[in-house]
Amino acid sequence: MELYINSARIRQAMTDALPDLKHNLRERWGEDPYTDPELMEAMQRWLELSIEALVNEMDYHLYSGAYPFNRHDFEHALRAIDQRQQQDSGAGQAVA
Repeated sequence: MELYINSARIRQAMTDALPDLKHNLRERWGEDPYTDPELMEAMQRWLELSIEALVNEMDYHLYSGAYPFNRHDFEHALRAIDQRQQQDSGAGQAVA
């Protein structure tokens, strides 16, 4: 399974957020001590860490049993995806 991540869209969103970030830094510290590439790198690293944290949260909630009803819904969704994939793969095969 591959995750679909639209890198161009993420990069554009980070570029769009950059002026606001720089403005907030100037207001908070009275200066803007970072270059644009440094801020872009920091935002990218923050995003990567946020995704890792979300995966850890998902793992906790699904497999540690903290919220079994969420686990049930998740497993149900996975079964539905598996069934759909089986139907799609069967539809593309030639009938002998």
